[in-house]
Amino acid sequence: MERKIFIALISVLVFGYTCWYILIDYANKSELKTVEQELTVITEKVNHARHAQMDYENIQRKYEADQERLVQERTRFVGRNELSEVTRQLQRFAKTYNLKLMDFSPVLETYFAANPEDKIVSLPIEISVHGTYLDAGKFIENWHQLAFYLIPEEIKIERVDADENQLDVTVMASLYTWNE
Repeated sequence: MERKIFIALISVLVFGYTCWYILIDYANKSELKTVEQELTVITEKVNHARHAQMDYENIQRKYEADQERLVQERTRFVGRNELSEVTRQLQRFAKTYNLKLMDFSPVLETYFAANPEDKIVSLPIEISVHGTYLDAGKFIENWHQLAFYLIPEEIKIERVDADENQLDVTVMASLYTWNE
């Protein structure tokens, strides 16, 4: 009889533990697993948001730097009324390379015939300088240092005198200007 009671008690304990495991512990473990998965998803979202915030700040700094550069670049396009200043700057620039600016002739017919819808117009100009070959080459090579966009397109070189090392250099170039 004691044996039957002992077996009954053990059976009740095993049955009770099995019911507890199935009904309570397994449900808790399932819920814990679900909560852990949700926590992983939320953690990933927080990490993505943190990276997005850092990316946003980097993009904003890059945008502000690009805006500053754009404002600086915009000043390199000259207006119609600033052609005399372009001539003065070219004369000073030519002097730094031991050249004499002989001629600065914009082709204004094409400038005024430009489409009024265009914001920026290429103004063809002819620039003539007098000096040595090397000085003229350095002069043209360093146009990117000027305060305006001047792009060489065609260069004509003539020797002034057969006995001298002096040249007349004529450059057909495009000066980029605002169409205002």
